[in-house]
Amino acid sequence: MPPFMKYAIVIPAKDEEETLSRVLSSVAAQSLPCQKCLVVDDGSEDKTADIVKQYMNKYDFFDYYRNENKQKYIVGGHVVQVFTIGKEVLEERGVDFDYVVKMDADLEFESDFMEKIAMKLTAKEKWGIVSGTPYYIQDGREFFEISPTWHSQGQFKVYNKWCLEDIGGIKKMLGWDCADNIQAIEKGYKTEAFRDIHYKMFRMVGGKSSLLRGRIKHGMGAYNLNYSLFYMAFKLFHDLFKPPYIVGSLYYLYGYFKGMFATKSDYLTGPQVKILRKLFWESFTERFRNKEFILFQKLNLRKG
Repeated sequence: MPPFMKYAIVIPAKDEEETLSRVLSSVAAQSLPCQKCLVVDDGSEDKTADIVKQYMNKYDFFDYYRNENKQKYIVGGHVVQVFTIGKEVLEERGVDFDYVVKMDADLEFESDFMEKIAMKLTAKEKWGIVSGTPYYIQDGREFFEISPTWHSQGQFKVYNKWCLEDIGGIKKMLGWDCADNIQAIEKGYKTEAFRDIHYKMFRMVGGKSSLLRGRIKHGMGAYNLNYSLFYMAFKLFHDLFKPPYIVGSLYYLYGYFKGMFATKSDYLTGPQVKILRKLFWESFTERFRNKEFILFQKLNLRKG
């Protein structure tokens, strides 16, 4: 019997005409269809709305909402604001779902993607937040953005709606897609980025505006999450081998120190920070042994 899962999708979008059709086509092709896929247009000035309406004419599960609720912009947390608005719109429109998916507008995935996710969630686990594993194409090769196993990734997040309620929603902060996992784990939920379920990114992480600006934001997020200095040192070394090479690590470090003056680091409680640091180091040896870091991939040592 094929798996069953009642899920809805929220896609925050702004000026995404170049990639939006690809993600909507991927959603339309799913062997396990969604209850509703809502595109939340955050003030697009291109053909984003027209593209969504074309799909609405073909499929009854696509929907559109233009966000006119212009809240104070929060660096790193604005996408959370837009997603939260989308979830509320789904509820107001009477959509019945057990899981809600936060999905970026620049992805592509196979037709059995959500079916594979559903098959994982049928196990007797208290699932809270899950994702697949993203990859991008560089020089004709696939490179995977592999996080620790427990770290479901922010481009494509599948939330158990009761877990989302238990953690009080997603924090509006840089580093939100790590913080939500820690909050869920503290509440007794299981979180995971499934290694064997992949989706393609058309832009590298942080790449819509600028890779360098993205590295600054990631550095600020690291400060928000209270990364240990030793783990920070490893991150800086590792990121020397990711585009933009070398300078990306410098911008990451700049972002970390910028975070000291521009943000606060008390988004996570003391016990949550302890959970985060413990999980990072427990997963380090696993990722090293399995040759999952970018450096190993570039040296062609990654298994499989």
